[in-house]
Amino acid sequence: MPKIRMIDIAEHCGVSKAAVVRALNRPVERSELRPETWARIRAAAEALGYRADWRARALAGGRSHTIGLLYDGLYPPLQGFPGRITAEIARFLSEASYDLLLLPTDREGWREKLVDRRCDAAVIVGEVPLAIDGSEPLPLPVVTVNARGRNPYPRVEPDDAGGATLAVAHLRDLGHRRIAYFGELPSRRRAHPSAQARHQGYRDAMRAARLTPQVFPDLDSLEAILGQAALRPTAIVAYTDAGAARIMQSAYRRGLRVPDDLSLIAFNDDPEGALLSPPLTTIALPIQPMGRAAADLVLRLLDGDPDVPPVTAIAEDLRLRESTATV
Repeated sequence: MPKIRMIDIAEHCGVSKAAVVRALNRPVERSELRPETWARIRAAAEALGYRADWRARALAGGRSHTIGLLYDGLYPPLQGFPGRITAEIARFLSEASYDLLLLPTDREGWREKLVDRRCDAAVIVGEVPLAIDGSEPLPLPVVTVNARGRNPYPRVEPDDAGGATLAVAHLRDLGHRRIAYFGELPSRRRAHPSAQARHQGYRDAMRAARLTPQVFPDLDSLEAILGQAALRPTAIVAYTDAGAARIMQSAYRRGLRVPDDLSLIAFNDDPEGALLSPPLTTIALPIQPMGRAAADLVLRLLDGDPDVPPVTAIAEDLRLRESTATV
């Protein structure tokens, strides 16, 4: 049986080959075609048994329709928040007929795999690899997601400062005035950008409310205060859900009850947070909107869009559960 080509689909549908290319390579919302024409071409391709040949497509159009996922170390960012955001990026890119290729940057030949046209663009999730940070900009479009390096690649990130404002406002609405912050400080070498944004957002929100910030960078410094009722905060904003879980354990050992004696709110909305006792109130990272924004930025860069913003900040949401209460 002869191989079905795009020109065969075009003749079958009575349209141009260019129309077939648009229908097969883009989702309907990004296609210039009428929805009924797009659907008719797609249906014909399936009925005729068309299978895309990525090598021929790369030679003809200058694209492989492959996006490199760059990461450092042995394990790709497929666990936790990085894994969830990577899954969303892959899903949205697949709607435009693009695939992700895992490329560890600590192995020889990764640059060659980018520049020999096997990848049209690259995405970086969670942390900029050491091999890329500070080096010459890569010779292809790059989008970073919840990661910030020295090169000015367009990036997508959560509005962590706005999330900290949400957290403090929620606790203030419950009557709290002694509101502390627990977590990693941004002074650490290669600290994640969220450390700076959440910490500074907390401080700014406290000052705007004319309240005194109280920061605990580690559990030892916090535990020294938890046993002193006169000095103990009535509420804590934790840098991560995991940090909030550690505070719960420490409070329990001292006979303190959450939220009766201590309200807790954190960041990330990890699935485990809802399984804590009590379930954790948290600032949820906008995983799906960030994935969509990252995929959209990649496609805009590939299309030569001159108006791609340097930073796309996505608002975070408050997830109310049972770890916060009125004071």
